[in-house]
Amino acid sequence: MNEPLLKRGMENPLIVDLITFDPGENEVVMVMEERRPWESVTQKQVQEKFNSYLGYVLEGFLFQQYVQYTGNPVRFELQCIEKPPPSWDPFLTAVISFAKSEKIRFFISLVEPEVFQKRDAETKNSI
Repeated sequence: MNEPLLKRGMENPLIVDLITFDPGENEVVMVMEERRPWESVTQKQVQEKFNSYLGYVLEGFLFQQYVQYTGNPVRFELQCIEKPPPSWDPFLTAVISFAKSEKIRFFISLVEPEVFQKRDAETKNSI
């Protein structure tokens, strides 16, 4: 099967970039990938991706498709290659606050670009 993979990342709100489980925190982790510098990112893209993830959880699709995680709390994790600039603070604070109101933790973590490259290679090899 040679179907093209849909590109993961903030610019594609239709894709859940990664779902994993953090046994240390006992949480389902839904990862949002941002591989670009922040000057290439728009708040609209982040909002669309966040809304997509939120809908996936709140409408019950996450636990329908991943029954083994039913009952576990959910964390959204925005993984990016650089820290968001201070101008993003009000927007990201609002996103984090809204997620919290839905009992979803939201974290921003910095990762090396190699993390995304390794993930891409693993995905390609699993198909």
